[in-house]
Amino acid sequence: MAGFKARARALDMLGRQQISGIPTAISELFKNAYDAYADNVIVDYFRSDGLLILRDDGFGMTKDEFENRWLTIGTESKVKSEFGGLKDIKIPEGKTLRPVMGEKGIGRLAIAMLGSQVLILTKAQRGDKSHNYVVSFINWRLFELPGLNLEDIHIPIEEFETFPTHDQIQKIILETRTHIEKLASKIEKDALDAILEDFNTFENFNIEKRERNLQEPCKFTNDLTGTRFYVFPSNPLILDDLEDSTIDDDASNLKKMLIGFTDDVIPGHKKIPIKTHFRDYKYPEYYEDVISDTNFFTEEEFEKGEHLFAGKFNEFGQFIGKVKIFGVEQAQDYVIPWVQSKGKLTSCGPFEMVVMTTQGNFSESLLDKETHNKINDKFYKYGGMYVYKDGIRILPYGNNKHDFLDIEYRRSKHAGNYYWSYRRLLGAIRLESGINDNLKEKAGREGFQESKAFREMRDILMNFFIQTAKDFFNDKGEYSDYYVKVKSDNMKRDELIKKEEKKKKAKKDEFSKQLYEILDSIENKEHEQDCTRIVDNLNHVLLEVDATEDKEIAALKLIDAERKAFDDLYRIKSNFALSKPRGVSMGKKVEQDYVFL
Repeated sequence: MAGFKARARALDMLGRQQISGIPTAISELFKNAYDAYADNVIVDYFRSDGLLILRDDGFGMTKDEFENRWLTIGTESKVKSEFGGLKDIKIPEGKTLRPVMGEKGIGRLAIAMLGSQVLILTKAQRGDKSHNYVVSFINWRLFELPGLNLEDIHIPIEEFETFPTHDQIQKIILETRTHIEKLASKIEKDALDAILEDFNTFENFNIEKRERNLQEPCKFTNDLTGTRFYVFPSNPLILDDLEDSTIDDDASNLKKMLIGFTDDVIPGHKKIPIKTHFRDYKYPEYYEDVISDTNFFTEEEFEKGEHLFAGKFNEFGQFIGKVKIFGVEQAQDYVIPWVQSKGKLTSCGPFEMVVMTTQGNFSESLLDKETHNKINDKFYKYGGMYVYKDGIRILPYGNNKHDFLDIEYRRSKHAGNYYWSYRRLLGAIRLESGINDNLKEKAGREGFQESKAFREMRDILMNFFIQTAKDFFNDKGEYSDYYVKVKSDNMKRDELIKKEEKKKKAKKDEFSKQLYEILDSIENKEHEQDCTRIVDNLNHVLLEVDATEDKEIAALKLIDAERKAFDDLYRIKSNFALSKPRGVSMGKKVEQDYVFL
């Protein structure tokens, strides 16, 4: 009887080739850490040698689980079960039930996108029993080669009671290398040379030293559990994905795709029990967490947004919610029907949404200049509609280059009618397991499948943005009176401020001109020349007085000369007198030069 056989390349096609990019691969591994009930998951990327470490403090894997689940393709271990995770693993003590995020099982294969080989280290705790450290090593290039079957490839697995030493790790790597060399007859020479070259990078890899240098949390100390992936050498494209754009000052691709991984900023969120980090070690002892909370929006910044819409789309696609315009809540619940439902239940199911925006022009805004600039800068880098399911972000939604609702397209047609801008808003669409299960992700995690449910959700949201622009931000909108009035008042206020600033600038410019004319005069010693002339004139008069026989006339000449000398000295002194105008900031240098005067 014949049956299917699998080439090793099938694994590469199911994994690496299905993943759209490095950020997506990391996001998948973050989800795996979430499924393992980790509190923290960290990527440590060392630029100096290209080592990437991904580590979590989840419940880890036993040797049996690693071999029969992690290394088994298509396992049902993550299919919905009594505990929302592995069927025979109960929720760790002190944890609450988490919906499964990595059901498709491509997370483990996504590691191949990060680099050509990986050292895996994991330690499990099951109930009161602490299990051994489990270590394995995989070179992913083998799964790209034609002519190899899955059974040709040997994956070493070893157990250790204590943290493995450098020599123990090297023994595992050598075992893998020896097995690959035995496959030489099935592998082209160039491919074999490239694989063996990868192994050379691990020759000087000292796991004990690396672990000592890692920062908390997720350190393997005090017998704690968790999983490590040491990817070495890592994909050089990681460095490209880390760099911000120098052309348009945009955020890097990695930041945009990994930031906001959990829904814990936008109001109304539920607390998600995991923290994600990407530590970019630009220098051996210094790192920057490029996806830290401070880079993304904060709750305080969201609350400062001028216009806020928050509510729920019901099972018929109808929106019911609250609206704030310029920070002032509108009196009644706002309702938007979705006529395309025609009284039928939607396939996508009900879901919540919150979205915030601000005025693009500062002249129309109530925000101060600093806050307005800061929020708009973050809009430019991280603005968009984020989609969360059970509090975990679904990619690529939220990326400001993925305007899946065609908001910018409509705005480009008529900005007056279509107020919203995709790069000047921040929103969250909140989905839940058991309610929105018809919205299914693509195999490569590149958004939702083009199903009826997705098209309905998209149409419902597009209808929302079209209708709210018409109702609240159009001059003749049904609820736009307050917006139009405040916007007009803001523009008038801004015009008055500009006029006042223009007057202040004129005063400042005139003051600076006079100040530096005086300072130039002092530097050129013009006052000394004037004083010399005064003294010379007095000496000349004194000589005339001595030669005058009429004492009365001589006295009059002397008094007249004295008066003229005082007048000239007062004029010189007046040339150095300069009063600073009130209420005008002169700048640090001008202020210092004025003090000198």
